[in-house]
Amino acid sequence: MCPMNGYERVGAIILAAGESRRMGFPKQLLEICGERIIRIIVKKTLSIGFGDVVVVLGHMASDVARYISDLRGIKIVINARYREGMSASLVEGVKSLVRGLDAFEVILGDQPLVSTDTMRRIIDVYYEKGGEPLMVIPTYMGSRGNPVLISSRLIPDIMMLRGNVGARALMERYRDRISYVEVPDPGVILDIDTKEDLEKAVKLVGCA
Repeated sequence: MCPMNGYERVGAIILAAGESRRMGFPKQLLEICGERIIRIIVKKTLSIGFGDVVVVLGHMASDVARYISDLRGIKIVINARYREGMSASLVEGVKSLVRGLDAFEVILGDQPLVSTDTMRRIIDVYYEKGGEPLMVIPTYMGSRGNPVLISSRLIPDIMMLRGNVGARALMERYRDRISYVEVPDPGVILDIDTKEDLEKAVKLVGCA
Protein backbone atom coordinates (compact mmCIF):
# COMPACT_ATOMS: atom_id res chain seq x y z
CA MET A 1 0.00 0.00 0.00
CA CYS A 2 0.94 3.65 -0.25
CA PRO A 3 3.25 4.90 2.52
CA MET A 4 1.66 6.13 5.75
CA ASN A 5 2.18 9.77 4.79
CA GLY A 6 -0.38 9.41 2.03
CA TYR A 7 0.64 10.27 -1.50
CA GLU A 8 3.33 12.81 -0.68
CA ARG A 9 6.05 10.67 -2.25
CA VAL A 10 4.32 11.02 -5.63
CA GLY A 11 4.07 14.11 -7.82
CA ALA A 12 1.61 15.11 -10.52
CA ILE A 13 2.16 16.77 -13.88
CA ILE A 14 -0.91 18.12 -15.66
CA LEU A 15 -0.28 18.59 -19.39
CA ALA A 16 -2.46 21.41 -20.71
CA ALA A 17 -0.29 23.19 -23.27
CA GLY A 18 -1.79 21.96 -26.55
CA GLU A 19 -3.34 24.01 -29.34
CA SER A 20 -6.66 22.09 -29.51
CA ARG A 21 -6.57 22.14 -33.31
CA ARG A 22 -9.46 19.72 -33.78
CA MET A 23 -11.69 21.67 -31.41
CA GLY A 24 -10.74 25.08 -32.80
CA PHE A 25 -10.88 26.51 -29.28
CA PRO A 26 -8.75 25.81 -26.20
CA LYS A 27 -10.45 22.71 -24.82
CA GLN A 28 -9.02 23.47 -21.39
CA LEU A 29 -11.48 26.40 -21.30
CA LEU A 30 -14.58 24.44 -22.28
CA GLU A 31 -17.18 24.02 -19.57
CA ILE A 32 -18.78 20.96 -18.03
CA CYS A 33 -21.61 21.70 -15.62
CA GLY A 34 -20.57 25.34 -15.50
CA GLU A 35 -16.91 24.76 -14.65
CA ARG A 36 -13.87 25.00 -16.93
CA ILE A 37 -12.26 21.68 -17.78
CA ILE A 38 -8.81 22.79 -16.60
CA ARG A 39 -10.21 23.81 -13.22
CA ILE A 40 -12.05 20.50 -12.82
CA ILE A 41 -8.84 18.57 -13.45
CA VAL A 42 -6.65 20.70 -11.21
CA LYS A 43 -9.12 20.55 -8.31
CA LYS A 44 -9.34 16.76 -8.57
CA THR A 45 -5.56 16.51 -8.63
CA LEU A 46 -5.17 18.74 -5.59
CA SER A 47 -7.62 16.60 -3.63
CA ILE A 48 -5.29 13.58 -3.82
CA GLY A 49 -2.53 15.03 -1.64
CA PHE A 50 0.34 14.73 -4.10
CA GLY A 51 3.75 15.87 -2.91
CA ASP A 52 3.98 18.33 -5.81
CA VAL A 53 1.58 19.45 -8.54
CA VAL A 54 2.86 21.05 -11.75
CA VAL A 55 0.53 22.41 -14.44
CA VAL A 56 2.19 22.85 -17.82
CA LEU A 57 0.58 25.49 -20.05
CA GLY A 58 1.52 26.71 -23.51
CA HIS A 59 -1.04 27.80 -26.09
CA MET A 60 -3.01 30.80 -24.76
CA ALA A 61 -1.31 30.21 -21.41
CA SER A 62 -2.42 33.46 -19.79
CA ASP A 63 -6.07 32.80 -20.70
CA VAL A 64 -5.94 29.32 -19.21
CA ALA A 65 -3.95 30.34 -16.13
CA ARG A 66 -6.54 32.87 -15.00
CA TYR A 67 -8.97 30.03 -14.24
CA ILE A 68 -6.59 28.20 -11.91
CA SER A 69 -4.23 30.85 -10.55
CA ASP A 70 -6.31 31.16 -7.37
CA LEU A 71 -5.89 27.47 -6.52
CA ARG A 72 -3.24 26.98 -3.86
CA GLY A 73 -0.72 24.16 -4.08
CA ILE A 74 0.11 24.22 -7.79
CA LYS A 75 3.08 25.41 -9.82
CA ILE A 76 2.19 26.81 -13.23
CA VAL A 77 4.94 26.28 -15.80
CA ILE A 78 4.89 27.78 -19.29
CA ASN A 79 6.23 25.60 -22.08
CA ALA A 80 7.36 28.03 -24.78
CA ARG A 81 8.04 25.03 -27.04
CA TYR A 82 4.51 23.62 -26.88
CA ARG A 83 4.28 23.44 -30.69
CA GLU A 84 7.00 20.76 -30.59
CA GLY A 85 4.51 18.33 -29.07
CA MET A 86 3.62 16.62 -25.83
CA SER A 87 7.16 15.47 -25.08
CA ALA A 88 8.35 19.08 -24.68
CA SER A 89 5.61 19.69 -22.11
CA LEU A 90 6.43 16.49 -20.26
CA VAL A 91 10.09 17.48 -20.09
CA GLU A 92 9.21 20.93 -18.73
CA GLY A 93 6.94 19.36 -16.14
CA VAL A 94 9.57 16.91 -14.95
CA LYS A 95 12.17 19.68 -14.72
CA SER A 96 9.83 21.60 -12.39
CA LEU A 97 9.01 18.75 -10.01
CA VAL A 98 10.61 18.72 -6.59
CA ARG A 99 13.44 16.21 -6.31
CA GLY A 100 13.26 13.02 -4.29
CA LEU A 101 9.82 11.80 -5.38
CA ASP A 102 9.33 8.06 -5.91
CA ALA A 103 7.13 8.57 -8.96
CA PHE A 104 4.73 10.99 -10.62
CA GLU A 105 1.41 10.85 -12.42
CA VAL A 106 1.06 12.38 -15.87
CA ILE A 107 -2.47 13.74 -16.11
CA LEU A 108 -3.89 14.98 -19.40
CA GLY A 109 -5.59 18.35 -19.55
CA ASP A 110 -8.40 17.07 -21.77
CA GLN A 111 -9.61 14.20 -19.57
CA PRO A 112 -11.83 15.83 -16.91
CA LEU A 113 -13.84 12.70 -16.13
CA VAL A 114 -10.98 10.65 -14.68
CA SER A 115 -12.01 9.79 -11.13
CA THR A 116 -9.95 10.49 -8.05
CA ASP A 117 -10.34 6.79 -7.21
CA THR A 118 -8.42 5.97 -10.38
CA MET A 119 -5.69 8.50 -9.58
CA ARG A 120 -5.25 6.86 -6.19
CA ARG A 121 -5.55 3.31 -7.46
CA ILE A 122 -2.57 3.47 -9.80
CA ILE A 123 -0.44 4.86 -6.97
CA ASP A 124 -1.60 2.07 -4.67
CA VAL A 125 -0.70 -0.56 -7.27
CA TYR A 126 2.79 0.92 -7.60
CA TYR A 127 3.42 0.54 -3.89
CA GLU A 128 1.64 -2.81 -3.61
CA LYS A 129 4.21 -4.08 -6.09
CA GLY A 130 7.04 -2.70 -3.98
CA GLY A 131 7.72 0.25 -6.27
CA GLU A 132 9.08 -2.14 -8.89
CA PRO A 133 7.00 -1.12 -11.96
CA LEU A 134 8.50 1.59 -14.11
CA MET A 135 4.99 2.56 -15.17
CA VAL A 136 1.45 1.85 -13.98
CA ILE A 137 -1.29 2.34 -16.56
CA PRO A 138 -5.07 2.12 -16.11
CA THR A 139 -7.27 0.25 -18.57
CA TYR A 140 -11.01 0.39 -19.12
CA MET A 141 -12.66 -2.64 -20.70
CA GLY A 142 -9.23 -3.63 -22.00
CA SER A 143 -8.36 -0.25 -23.55
CA ARG A 144 -5.27 1.55 -22.30
CA GLY A 145 -5.93 4.94 -20.76
CA ASN A 146 -4.59 7.80 -18.65
CA PRO A 147 -3.29 9.06 -16.26
CA VAL A 148 -0.02 7.14 -16.29
CA LEU A 149 2.17 6.72 -13.22
CA ILE A 150 5.88 6.89 -14.04
CA SER A 151 8.73 5.92 -11.75
CA SER A 152 11.28 8.67 -11.16
CA ARG A 153 13.87 6.16 -12.37
CA LEU A 154 12.72 7.03 -15.89
CA ILE A 155 13.50 10.74 -15.60
CA PRO A 156 16.78 10.43 -17.57
CA ASP A 157 14.84 8.74 -20.41
CA ILE A 158 12.13 11.38 -20.33
CA MET A 159 14.64 14.19 -20.66
CA MET A 160 15.67 12.70 -24.01
CA LEU A 161 12.15 12.54 -25.47
CA ARG A 162 11.25 14.60 -28.54
CA GLY A 163 8.11 15.18 -30.60
CA ASN A 164 4.46 14.44 -29.86
CA VAL A 165 4.91 10.96 -28.42
CA GLY A 166 4.66 11.71 -24.71
CA ALA A 167 5.38 8.57 -22.73
CA ARG A 168 4.47 6.19 -25.57
CA ALA A 169 8.10 5.66 -26.57
CA LEU A 170 8.86 4.57 -23.01
CA MET A 171 5.91 2.16 -23.02
CA GLU A 172 7.48 0.32 -25.93
CA ARG A 173 10.99 0.42 -24.52
CA TYR A 174 9.98 -0.85 -21.09
CA ARG A 175 6.89 -2.88 -21.92
CA ASP A 176 8.02 -5.72 -19.64
CA ARG A 177 8.22 -3.35 -16.66
CA ILE A 178 4.68 -1.94 -16.95
CA SER A 179 1.79 -2.86 -14.65
CA TYR A 180 -1.70 -2.50 -16.07
CA VAL A 181 -4.69 -2.12 -13.77
CA GLU A 182 -8.29 -2.46 -14.93
CA VAL A 183 -10.53 0.29 -13.50
CA PRO A 184 -14.31 0.86 -13.71
CA ASP A 185 -13.70 4.37 -15.01
CA PRO A 186 -14.57 5.32 -18.62
CA GLY A 187 -12.95 8.69 -17.97
CA VAL A 188 -9.50 7.18 -18.53
CA ILE A 189 -10.22 6.75 -22.24
CA LEU A 190 -12.42 9.81 -22.88
CA ASP A 191 -10.47 12.72 -24.35
CA ILE A 192 -12.31 15.96 -25.11
CA ASP A 193 -11.11 16.49 -28.67
CA THR A 194 -14.36 17.39 -30.43
CA LYS A 195 -17.74 18.95 -29.67
CA GLU A 196 -19.19 15.44 -29.76
CA ASP A 197 -16.75 14.37 -27.04
CA LEU A 198 -17.86 17.32 -24.93
CA GLU A 199 -21.52 16.42 -25.36
CA LYS A 200 -20.77 12.84 -24.34
CA ALA A 201 -18.92 14.02 -21.26
CA VAL A 202 -21.78 16.27 -20.19
CA LYS A 203 -24.22 13.35 -20.54
CA LEU A 204 -21.98 11.07 -18.48
CA VAL A 205 -21.68 13.64 -15.71
CA GLY A 206 -25.40 14.37 -15.75
CA CYS A 207 -25.38 18.02 -14.76
CA ALA A 208 -28.17 18.92 -12.37
